[in-house]
Amino acid sequence: MAAGRKIVIEFLGKDNTARSVASVENRYQKLGSKMQRIGRAAGLGLAAGLALTARAAVDAGKAAAEDEAAQSKLAQTLKTAAKATKGSVDQSEQWITSLGKQFGIADDQLRPALGRLAVATGDVAKAQSLTRLAMDVSAGSGKSLESVTTALAKAQNGNLSGLGRLGVKIKDTDGKTKSLDQITKELAKTYDGAASKAADTTAGKQKKLSVQYGELKEQIGTQLLPVMQKLTDIGLKVVDWLSKNPEAVKYFGIAIAAL
Repeated sequence: MAAGRKIVIEFLGKDNTARSVASVENRYQKLGSKMQRIGRAAGLGLAAGLALTARAAVDAGKAAAEDEAAQSKLAQTLKTAAKATKGSVDQSEQWITSLGKQFGIADDQLRPALGRLAVATGDVAKAQSLTRLAMDVSAGSGKSLESVTTALAKAQNGNLSGLGRLGVKIKDTDGKTKSLDQITKELAKTYDGAASKAADTTAGKQKKLSVQYGELKEQIGTQLLPVMQKLTDIGLKVVDWLSKNPEAVKYFGIAIAAL
């Protein structure tokens, strides 16, 4: 009987041990499976994050490059049309940045406006004054800044028809054509503060936020431009080498497919 009991005890012990081992193995397998899923998710998240970061860096670099080109174009216009000095050009850029933050008007609208009026007047200070007037007229009338500055630029040379088409009264009650000085003073009086009022609305505040975000993006891009330039140079060399080594392109494609 003792032997039988011993066998029974050993049998139950082995059975319990086997079940315990199986249970532990099962738990570790489940844990391993979960860790693999977590690892895959983390890997995908990291890859997506890197992709988004790379895309953001490229976008910022592109924005900075475009802004740099626009600054260069305006500088050349001011120097040629208004004999502007470097100090005057730098001041104009600061003025544009300040207006953008204050009124929510992007620099890619303000630079062409200022350049257009500088060509028409031959004077940076006068061009800035007329640009500021155009901003109020644009905000108050609903006309685009481009159309208003174009009309004001033509008016500097005696062509008032553009202002007339914008709804500006260019003749007095007797039917006589007003002087440009009269017209600009009346415009200033009629639309005084319109740009400020527009900037203070919900839509205006959103535009200001958008402009400031764009400026930040360009600033980041400016810091990245040297790196982007180096990467571009490397990329061009790689493309040139691959174009001269078609067999390498073939094997490169096979290697990528194998991944």
